[in-house]
Amino acid sequence: MVKFVLKVKADLENVESFSMPDSWQLTVQQSAGAEQRGPIFVSKDEEHELNGSRGTANFVLKWPGQKSQSYMNIVEDKNVKSCISGDDQDFVSVVCFECRGLEPVTWHTGVGFSFKARSGAEFSDVDLTSGDWFDYDEAGGEPVGLNSIEYRFERC
Repeated sequence: MVKFVLKVKADLENVESFSMPDSWQLTVQQSAGAEQRGPIFVSKDEEHELNGSRGTANFVLKWPGQKSQSYMNIVEDKNVKSCISGDDQDFVSVVCFECRGLEPVTWHTGVGFSFKARSGAEFSDVDLTSGDWFDYDEAGGEPVGLNSIEYRFERC
């Protein structure tokens, strides 16, 4: 099986850190072809049985014309960070996917992000569908936000 890590970076304004959601919205591509599906949702909390096996996976898909199922699991990796610090200037590994028969090609930002302002104020269930987020931190008396979010998938 092949592992892919999602790496993210963004410009943060007066934000100490931001945390990722528990569910990932992706577009996946068939490993041995060009067919894509998405957006699909992958969560570590969901387990699906694999046909003809006692194993499970966080996401299961059967491509047309293929005999076996393709699947994806969210796995632990020593380089993955649960949140991104405002001090991080480079790409940060945020999740690792173990894949068989498919690979992630697009990450769709969505809802469920959490932010902590430099003042300590917390913002939860933030929607990053548009790719940007801006708010006002009453406790700190300053604007907070995220923009210029970038990502990439790397084999590991």
